[in-house]
Amino acid sequence: MAKATSTPTSLEALAVGIDIGGTGTKFGIVDRSGNVLFTGDLSTKKHKKIETFIDELHDKLSALIQNVGGTGRIRGIGGRRAKW
Repeated sequence: MAKATSTPTSLEALAVGIDIGGTGTKFGIVDRSGNVLFTGDLSTKKHKKIETFIDELHDKLSALIQNVGGTGRIRGIGGRRAKW
């Protein structure tokens, strides 16, 4: 479930951050000042195939992106991953 931690106040550019860990993945959307607007998470270890992991991450991130006004506001993405 996505969690709102702040409210976007304008149509400023935003970025997505993703941290893929060995047991869990956390992700969020931030503004240029580093304020976290929305966060979410999912289990990494329950996925036996990378394709099912990517599908679930895509679905959950898409919902967050819609919450901030759509893909037109996203200007960057960054992430890190554990050894897969």
